[in-house]
Amino acid sequence: MKCPLKHIVISVLVVLFVGTSAFGQHSSNAYRDLADSLYRHHHYQYAADYYEKAFKKAGNPGYLMLQLGKCYDKVNKPLVAEQWFRMASQKRAPFTEEDYYLYAEVLVAQQKYQRADSLLEQVLERFPEMTLARTALDDIRNMDRFMPTPRSIKLITSPSIAKSPNSMRFHPKTELYSHLHARKVH
Repeated sequence: MKCPLKHIVISVLVVLFVGTSAFGQHSSNAYRDLADSLYRHHHYQYAADYYEKAFKKAGNPGYLMLQLGKCYDKVNKPLVAEQWFRMASQKRAPFTEEDYYLYAEVLVAQQKYQRADSLLEQVLERFPEMTLARTALDDIRNMDRFMPTPRSIKLITSPSIAKSPNSMRFHPKTELYSHLHARKVH
C-alpha cells in the first residue's frame, strides 16, 4: 500500500514539474514574440522590457541577448547595450554581420576604439567576406584623419567672432554659445 502511494506522489510531482517547465517555456516564447513585434514597430524600450522577461525563462538565451543589445543601442544606452552584446558573445550567440557592426558601433560610442578594432579584426579573421565589418574597421583606423582630436580643438570666445551668426554653436549642457575652431596642433 505504501509503495503505490509513493509512486503516485512522485508521478504527481513529476507532472507538476514538467507542466511548470512547459508553461515557463511557453511564456518565454510569448514574451519573445511580443518583443519581436514591438521591435519591428520601433518600440525599442518596450521590446527590451519584454525581451528581458523572456530572457528570465529562456532555455537558449543567445538570440534574446542580441536583441537586448540592439534595443539598448537604439534607445541610446551604449553601456547596457555593450553588456548584452558581450554576454551574447560569451554564450556564442549567432551574430550576423549587422550584429557585429552594431557591437563595434556601441564600443566606438563609448570611445573604446581598441576593443572595437580587435573585435572587428577577429570577425574578419573568421569571416573575411564581411564587407560591413571591413568598412567599419577601416573607419576606426582612419578616424584620426577625419576628426580632430580633443587637443586640436580650441575654444574661441572672442566678441568679434561671436557676432558672426555662422560661427555660433549652442551647447545645451552649458547653455552657452561659443565658436569652435579646429586646427592642427603640432
